[in-house]
Amino acid sequence: MFWCPICRYSQLPNTTTKNCCSGCGVIQNLWICLVCGDIGCGRYLDGHASKHYELTKHTYAMNINTDEVWDYSGDNFVHRLIQNKKDGSLIDSLKVNNTSNLYRKMDETTSEIIFRFSRELNMQRKFYICKMNEMKKKADDIILEKNLKLIKSKKSLLDFKVEIDSLKNKKICLQENHQKELNKIHSNVIIGHAANLKKLTEKIAKLESCIADEKEMNQCFHVKLKHYEECVEKSKNDVIEKDKELREVKEMNRDLMFSIDASNKINEIKSNLNDSEKMDLRESKLTVNKQKKRNKPKNR
Repeated sequence: MFWCPICRYSQLPNTTTKNCCSGCGVIQNLWICLVCGDIGCGRYLDGHASKHYELTKHTYAMNINTDEVWDYSGDNFVHRLIQNKKDGSLIDSLKVNNTSNLYRKMDETTSEIIFRFSRELNMQRKFYICKMNEMKKKADDIILEKNLKLIKSKKSLLDFKVEIDSLKNKKICLQENHQKELNKIHSNVIIGHAANLKKLTEKIAKLESCIADEKEMNQCFHVKLKHYEECVEKSKNDVIEKDKELREVKEMNRDLMFSIDASNKINEIKSNLNDSEKMDLRESKLTVNKQKKRNKPKNR
């Protein structure tokens, strides 16, 4: 049974064989709430007593070992009298033996240091365990992702192989069809070329016969042309001869006309002349005729 040395409020917690923290189960540095009797560890451990105050706003808590009362709202000790553990009498906390206080403080300091180291080690252990769990989770996620990618890659590889096989089959079919088409086109081309060659041969034969006929006609034409040229040359010579004869005829005609005119004039003159003048005219006529005979060209 615990009772408050300030307000004399008695508190009877649940009967247990061994007091421990209701939050973490530790048995050192325990504090009991003077309102509801909840037992929690001190702030140098996990601080469940102060957490109980934050949740319930129960201000006072007493240390189970030393009977010291802590005021959470004022953040200080508020006890003045504590109970002697030997006879249960009330004594002033300031009059306690200094030696016992020194040992108690040393024990508390040692316990506090041990608990602080333990808490820090636990915190470090929890921190690194969390980090290890996080790293393990990340590694598991990465491994899972890599496995999924590997599965997808294998599936893609299988699909790719199937597609390659189908493409190879298509290629073989296309090559066969292409070869058939080429053979067909080749045969058609050969047949067409043979027919065209036959037609061209016939055309060449016709052209050769036409060329032979043309050559023969050209030879005949050249012969006739030569004959015509000879005829033309002969005609030119004949024309030249005819021109010469025509000129001679013209000269003879002119001479004849001249002689006719002269004879007519002479006859007119004779009709107008007397006998003596007629005799002189005859003599002059004879002289003129002799001169003309002398001047006559030899080629006529």
